[in-house]
Amino acid sequence: AGRRPPAAPRLRPCAPEMACAVPQADASLLAMEAVVAPPGAFDLARDKSCPTCENPNAVEEDAPQVLTRGFVDVSELSARLEARPELFSPEVQSKSNVLLTRPAHDAWGIGKIVFVYCDDFLQKVVELPWFRDPEWRRLLEPAFAAAGTSPERVVRCLLAALPAGQAVPPHHDTGLWVRHTHRVHLPVSTGPDVVFRAGAREAGMRRYLAGAGRP
Repeated sequence: AGRRPPAAPRLRPCAPEMACAVPQADASLLAMEAVVAPPGAFDLARDKSCPTCENPNAVEEDAPQVLTRGFVDVSELSARLEARPELFSPEVQSKSNVLLTRPAHDAWGIGKIVFVYCDDFLQKVVELPWFRDPEWRRLLEPAFAAAGTSPERVVRCLLAALPAGQAVPPHHDTGLWVRHTHRVHLPVSTGPDVVFRAGAREAGMRRYLAGAGRP
């Protein structure tokens, strides 16, 4: 007798009391004074050997948690993204690039364009099709130059579009890749109502000036 095929999986929603709410922006943070990040770069061996919140070198009251690499002219990149917001959509990414799943960001409605991505153990680095596109590379390379690296040494590179009124909750990145890399956040399209904070402890996080083109 033939074997009956396995039943198809069934998708069900989480119970309402278990579902995670989309984090909303806290308007009271706009009253915080934004400080200018000093220039420099962190020492990976000293500063990134463990999560910042566990690192005794990072919990000093006046130790900055953000350093700047200079300035990047992002006007052309910003204009392209503002003219074609659909580039962030899953439909365009799955058809023209590669659509990667990022569970938390996807749940929060954050749009993404991924160019390079590595696994958590830093064993493999995947270069997606748009990273090899000459026009995208031309727009991205000034950021790599400001960071003091070459495209061949980049292990993660993506553009993220945060919806208005939403927030990314305080967190620290995990995975072996974190302690071996410098993470650079480059604002492309922003404004005075956007708040960027960092710190060794959530209660003591500072607001940093994060104007367009300031990595």
